[in-house]
Amino acid sequence: MLADALDPGFIDAHVRALRDRVAEAGVDEVAAATSSEHGVAEADAGRAAALVMRALADAEPVPAPRAEPGGAVEPYIPRDAVESLIQTVVEQRLREAPEARLIDPGELAADDPRAAIGGATAAVRDTTQFGPQDGRWVGEILKAVVARIARGTHPFNPKPAEHQVDDRARLLVVGDWGTGNAGARRVSAAMVEAIEETLSEGRQVHVIHLGDVYYSGDAGEYRDRVLAPGRWPVTEELNGRGVTSWSLNGNHDMYSGGWAYFEKLLGDGRFALQRAPDDRPTSWFRLFTPGGWDVVGLDTSWSSDPLYAGHQGLLEEPQGATVAGWAGEEDRRLLLLSHHQFVSSYRKPDESKVLKEAIAGALDGGRVAGWIWGHEHVCMTFKPAPNLPFSCCVGHGGVPVPPKPGGPIPDPGEWVDREVDPGSGGTWARQGFAILDLHGDRITVGFRNDAGDAVGDPREIG
Repeated sequence: MLADALDPGFIDAHVRALRDRVAEAGVDEVAAATSSEHGVAEADAGRAAALVMRALADAEPVPAPRAEPGGAVEPYIPRDAVESLIQTVVEQRLREAPEARLIDPGELAADDPRAAIGGATAAVRDTTQFGPQDGRWVGEILKAVVARIARGTHPFNPKPAEHQVDDRARLLVVGDWGTGNAGARRVSAAMVEAIEETLSEGRQVHVIHLGDVYYSGDAGEYRDRVLAPGRWPVTEELNGRGVTSWSLNGNHDMYSGGWAYFEKLLGDGRFALQRAPDDRPTSWFRLFTPGGWDVVGLDTSWSSDPLYAGHQGLLEEPQGATVAGWAGEEDRRLLLLSHHQFVSSYRKPDESKVLKEAIAGALDGGRVAGWIWGHEHVCMTFKPAPNLPFSCCVGHGGVPVPPKPGGPIPDPGEWVDREVDPGSGGTWARQGFAILDLHGDRITVGFRNDAGDAVGDPREIG
């Protein structure tokens, strides 16, 4: 990731420049130019340009940069499709511009805040040529954003993948990991160590991503941040030794319509098991054990609206009814996985309203033993809720964020990881993942940081 594309001031300037450009040129001119350059139907480009015009007109100002210790600026991760697409295109164009100088993080001091943010950092950029003051630059970005939206959203697969796992398997779960930055790579390396440790014990290992590849789930972002060598912890060699890969759909995965998620990511051989009975990739799944556990991965991000921001978790049918049916089976216990949260200590409660209503049929039976999600870039557990004895957030896999402040944890939080990255001068929180060990009739949930060290006390559900 480039620090420029995560700078709130730089993105805000682009939002304003694109808004002025589309208002000046008009929808028809933008549509015609987009159709000619990107090969999309002019009618589709026209509808997309109108959506972009409305979204930019209604856009709130980007929040002012939040300064951290040492002058660092917290990376700006918007929950908005157009702004995320702008980030994607800005970074792609900066990398392609021959005059733009890029600094590899290896050239930066270990405590330089930029080293944690990006795989490379743009520097000495002439903004009159490669920024919001450059009319040609702004026009190219606008056409690229419109072209992505013109494609619409990838169809949802109503059939889940189902796969039997061993009663004593280990599941590694990481959330919001798809940044490709230094912290995400450390998390991946720690997960590889956990995989090897488990295989040496003669146990199965299954690795699950809870969703979000930044900025907008573009095919190049999956290629560079997930599938490239040294990124996703399950190599082809480990896959050949029986380690499987699974990935949920996050709101950032959908900002490019979900096309690259379904086709690029799930089309990779390491994710070959995440397919429905018709052999098409699918965004939800059930891993079941002979002893009675169903680990159910839900797609809470899919929407037919190409500009859906993803603030609220959704549950496209027949997921809710199908999971309720699984929960009604005798002698089965369910562990739910999703991108979006069931509860939160730091977001508005109504952001979970739609998802809670959609999954109520499964929860009412009392057989859901736990729920694990991402979306928030934090590692924490929550107090028991009605028909949900255990829940936690594991969204700290890839995005550098300031550590949570001390003091009481806001309700309904129970425990939060407040570790600080020792190499960041106190600027960034540690990143990490969760380990789920199946023990027949129970599951132990533990947390590890990006050095592979255990964090907090393990929890038992069953």
